[in-house]
Amino acid sequence: KAESRVPERAAVFDKVVLVLIAVPVVMSFIAALAPPTAKDTLLYHFAVPKAYIAQGSSSFIEGNIASYLALGNEMHVVWAMLLGGFVNARAAEAAAGAAMWMFFPLLFAAVFGWAREIGISRRWSLIAVLMIASVPTAYHVAASAYIDLALALYVALAVYTLSRWWRTLENGWLILIAIFLGAALSAKLTSLVVVAAFGLIVLLRVRKAKD
Repeated sequence: KAESRVPERAAVFDKVVLVLIAVPVVMSFIAALAPPTAKDTLLYHFAVPKAYIAQGSSSFIEGNIASYLALGNEMHVVWAMLLGGFVNARAAEAAAGAAMWMFFPLLFAAVFGWAREIGISRRWSLIAVLMIASVPTAYHVAASAYIDLALALYVALAVYTLSRWWRTLENGWLILIAIFLGAALSAKLTSLVVVAAFGLIVLLRVRKAKD
């Protein structure tokens, strides 16, 4: 809301930064629509959803150890493939790639919005976004239908809500923390480390409030 009420005229430098951000976003989107080539995508991120669709359920896939792992993001792939499948198999894969790519711009929006909320200027907020956009691994993850950008988004939103709860101690923020951490766990089980860290921070804050 503050951003819309206080419009700023974009300088040339800001426009250059926006272009630099847009380059990996657009290129990764094109790559995400192409036939998958990344190893984990072929063995797991697309293979398991395809098996789920073929068998008509999310039951255990015989011989695939990956089906024991967290599957939150792969279920997005299932819905995307089901929708794209109305056209053909290639469209189903392209839709799945696009669904996973969406976490790239969503992560940018979260970082930019958070930076603006805490009073950082638009230029430096854009630079914060550019710092993420310029990481080669981030491009590779977005282009390959990997789940790590989704994990980064969920953890970032959880940290944001934790910071809000720290100041207000309102229970509503704790519910949002649980939702975002649950989403992170559904993406990758290594998020347990983050959950443990959050638990310690909550206990410290409760102790401080009690004192």
